[in-house]
Amino acid sequence: EAGATPGDANSSPIQIPQEQSQPVAVYGSPCKARDGEHIFVAWQFPDGDYHVTCKVFTRSGSLVRVLANNTLFSNTGMLTWDGLGQSGGYVSRGLYYIKWESRRSDGSKVMHRLFSVAVRD
Repeated sequence: EAGATPGDANSSPIQIPQEQSQPVAVYGSPCKARDGEHIFVAWQFPDGDYHVTCKVFTRSGSLVRVLANNTLFSNTGMLTWDGLGQSGGYVSRGLYYIKWESRRSDGSKVMHRLFSVAVRD
């Protein structure tokens, strides 16, 4: 999947905002994707490596985009959603859900989160 592999633009580790108080947080919503704005999913765990699955869905539950699929990441990082669907076109304005699942590489800790984000014109 384009843009969903380590080393690609949407999964490169970058500095996490210091004000992040939760292990996983979303920034940039609402965004104007067609104007180049993005939505970011950032994580900051104490230590270790994590297998991450992160997907974007419509309000009705249809899959829009896979940002990571059981991908191994370090304890700190960020994924970027550029407002594009799996087919490469921009999504319509509206509300979307980002479903997050992470587990330590040793399988000891699993986290599930659901975030709502908005794309606007």
